[in-house]
Amino acid sequence: MTFSYLAAITQRLRFITSILILPTWPTVLLAKQAAELALFSGGRFDLSVGVNWNAAEYQALGQDLHDRGRRMEEQIEVLRLLWSQPFVTFDGRYHKLDKVGISRSALPAIPLWFGTETGERALRRVARLADGWMSLGDPAPTCHDCGGTCRRQAAIRGH
Repeated sequence: MTFSYLAAITQRLRFITSILILPTWPTVLLAKQAAELALFSGGRFDLSVGVNWNAAEYQALGQDLHDRGRRMEEQIEVLRLLWSQPFVTFDGRYHKLDKVGISRSALPAIPLWFGTETGERALRRVARLADGWMSLGDPAPTCHDCGGTCRRQAAIRGH
């Protein structure tokens, strides 16, 4: 609600979430809400997501903590499909969609940022799937070659 209001009264301000725990959200609902904000703001919206480590939060939401990474990767794929195609049919491990569409207009690109730690697995996921990275805390003490890790993974991805 606040982003929508600010988007209406500003022209240049960009908006980014900080950090939405993606595996706990319904993917199609989030895709629609993010698309509406991207349209309303004229493309000034970035979505930042992460997986979180807190088992109690996953349990309270009826979600499995142990497959959160795989679930988030599939969610990213589904989000990008929903934002780029008028209708999506998808048969995955966590999503079954049959001709689902969220927007009749062309959507501005919605950059996906990952909020994550500096571990090797997390950085590989960032380089492979994300448009940007938000480090959780100061990466300097634990990540001696974060940039190098991301560049190597991006090269493997063809970017």
